[in-house]
Amino acid sequence: MTDTTFGLTDLQPLVKISKDILRSTETLNRTQARYLVKMYYAIQDERKTFDAQGGAMDRHETPEPHEALDYFADSMGALEANLKRALDAYSDSQPPSQWAKTIVGIGPVLSAGLLAHIDIEKAPTVGHIWRYAGLDPTSLWLGAEKSRALVSELLPDRQPVTIEAVIAFAARAGRNVENFSRLATDKDKGEITRTSLQAAGAKRPWNADLKVLCWKIGQSFMKVSGNEKDYYGKLYLQRKEYEIARNERGEMAEQAAGYLAAKNYSKETEAYKAYVQGKLPAGQLLQRSRRYATKIFLSHYQQIAWFDRYDTLPPKPYALSILGHVDELQVPNADAMPGFKDAWERRRIYGA
Repeated sequence: MTDTTFGLTDLQPLVKISKDILRSTETLNRTQARYLVKMYYAIQDERKTFDAQGGAMDRHETPEPHEALDYFADSMGALEANLKRALDAYSDSQPPSQWAKTIVGIGPVLSAGLLAHIDIEKAPTVGHIWRYAGLDPTSLWLGAEKSRALVSELLPDRQPVTIEAVIAFAARAGRNVENFSRLATDKDKGEITRTSLQAAGAKRPWNADLKVLCWKIGQSFMKVSGNEKDYYGKLYLQRKEYEIARNERGEMAEQAAGYLAAKNYSKETEAYKAYVQGKLPAGQLLQRSRRYATKIFLSHYQQIAWFDRYDTLPPKPYALSILGHVDELQVPNADAMPGFKDAWERRRIYGA
């Protein structure tokens, strides 16, 4: 590289992360690990941007030099690789993420993200994880205006807060009453006030980073669905056929009408054309199918993580019947968690 305009010849390339630093990642706390996962994807996006810029310059009628872009793209690529190795080491430190990495489509970054975001002690059922990841459609993000309106509706004329009002508020917003009550309690006053209730209702009820991570998991399962060793991608394909068949039979008409009434769609959009026919658009069916496969995966992850923490299986997830399964789907690659498969078989046979 000869371009000295930006002083590039004086800069040293990034080196591989050392073994000592890799070993230190085993003791990362959740906050640190979440930051590294978020940083990994941010740097990956920037590296892709630099690559795209360089590619665009190569395609010009008169190609332009882009040594500077190449240098920074390479540097970001090296940092990206170092972060991936660090997260791989971190995810190797815990059995739940070790199991996750045995699944086709789940690599070191996704498994590290799950380990960093999900505290199994706060998730006795998979429903807790779904809700925290924004995968529970009954959990609503009201925002400040709707939260204020709901408080005024439940407590007119500046009435003091009652337990009944808090329960009603939580039900209308699709929140867990116990968790919502804790969130709504004014820390200084030790009680729920109109202001603290309104503030709690306005907050986003899920973790945005975990929701994005789960979206990436669904995308990954879709991409690996053709791999013969894949498990969850096959569930995605099965669900897609099921969703398409229901849509063609007109079983989505009520939902389509709801979407049409909730938003003013342009008549030129594919969404509008589908909704007026009482159907959901193709993209929405794919999204539902990816979300389904992701939720089953999270159900299995929750069982593995709970067994690792408490050496027993969690309660059989009732939600599986809602997802369309009479029998509970067996966790794939269960041998990766010693003792889990035997415990699962005992419950299947003896019901306990």
